[in-house]
Amino acid sequence: MQLRRVQAALDVAGHLTATSELSMAASGRLDDGLAPNLERIGSLAAPDGEDVPMLAARGLTPEGGETEVWRISDESIAAMLALDTRDLIDSSLGDWIADFPEGPTLFGAPTRDWLVLLGYAAFAYGAAWLLVAFRGIVGRYTTGGDGRLGRFVALSSAPLRLLLAVLIFTAGARFLGVSVVARAQLDWLAGLALWLSVAWILWRAVDAGAGALLDGMSRRGQVTAFSAVTFFSRVVKALLVAIFAAIALRALGIDITAGLAALGVGGLALALGAQKLMENLIGSVTLIADRPVRVGEFCRFGPTLGTVEAIGIRSTRIRTLGRTVVTVPNGEFSNLHLEDFTHRDQFLFHHTINLTYDTDGRTLRMVLSALRTILHDDPDVLPDPARVRLTALGAHSKDVELFAYVQAEDWNAYLAIQEELFLRIVDAVEGAGAEFAFPTQNLHLDGRLRTADDRPVEEAA
Repeated sequence: MQLRRVQAALDVAGHLTATSELSMAASGRLDDGLAPNLERIGSLAAPDGEDVPMLAARGLTPEGGETEVWRISDESIAAMLALDTRDLIDSSLGDWIADFPEGPTLFGAPTRDWLVLLGYAAFAYGAAWLLVAFRGIVGRYTTGGDGRLGRFVALSSAPLRLLLAVLIFTAGARFLGVSVVARAQLDWLAGLALWLSVAWILWRAVDAGAGALLDGMSRRGQVTAFSAVTFFSRVVKALLVAIFAAIALRALGIDITAGLAALGVGGLALALGAQKLMENLIGSVTLIADRPVRVGEFCRFGPTLGTVEAIGIRSTRIRTLGRTVVTVPNGEFSNLHLEDFTHRDQFLFHHTINLTYDTDGRTLRMVLSALRTILHDDPDVLPDPARVRLTALGAHSKDVELFAYVQAEDWNAYLAIQEELFLRIVDAVEGAGAEFAFPTQNLHLDGRLRTADDRPVEEAA
């Protein structure tokens, strides 16, 4: 008779603690403020609204064995026996459910209770679907269906339905009056679904945030930061997967403490055995944080010139001038001398022209004056520090240096401006009557034959 009263109290008012919240140690949790031989395993709902803790006590088996086991404490048994379950049944659906036949026992609980819980789960999901649909209607009127908030509302509908369904199911299951065994077996599934829905919502939030950032960068033309956003979104998603996997293992009753310790040792071994991989990962973070070059930019790395196509987690892909694709590990790429041509604001025009030694002083002054006029009058040439100077009297020419900066949109525009300057320089040199020099050597012969002792042949004869 007492056993039936205990079962009735558990079915109507009992709530068992989830497996993931119980200690896996044989000694139980020692920091819960209870005696070392006591452990809280649930609670009982009293008619006055205050929950009564349900405790388990550690002790020897009743048969007098030497093995210690955890059993429901005598105080909790007494509280269950003293509980008037009729008041609780009247405030729940237990009295109505009791009119249906129990059916065969399945997994320790009547089939009737499983059907009631499944029906209530379907009801909870239907209610959650209606709430999310109402939120969608309100969201369309408030956000117009566009923008960052509208994108997140659309992406988070499915995980939000699951989250609300779990919350509704958890809040109302204890008032159904079904067997505590059935509720306890579904509670851990509900807890797992709760964490899954939270991880799912965060996953969708990462997608929505990354999409909003990429859209904004695309509108502003900042396509070079695409790889950084993609990289960090993948890192956050990997962390979400790892955290949910740990929670799922804990909910299944698997102690992950030893696994985490093994991961610490394995991480050390991995760091020692995969130094190149770690070097490339650190190089990726460096490239994304410092951004010496970005996707779409033209650069020189080492002796190679090319356009950056992608900065990945392990390597960077570059399209060379020969239209081939070079893949460079990020650890190596981040240590190279990188020269970025994309952000060049001015182009250096620095050349030396060589005039022949036949050019006299008057003609040379005319050439220098004409060249200075060319640089000064060109609107694309910056006046400061544009200069033309006779810099050297070389071995075979008189050398004139031209130094200036050209304002141009890109390399092709600079080549066009440089070509026009060269043509005008040629015209100026030719118009002044000067000539361009090229390396020459003069060999002077006196036309007389000499003997081996350097005497003229006539004197030797």
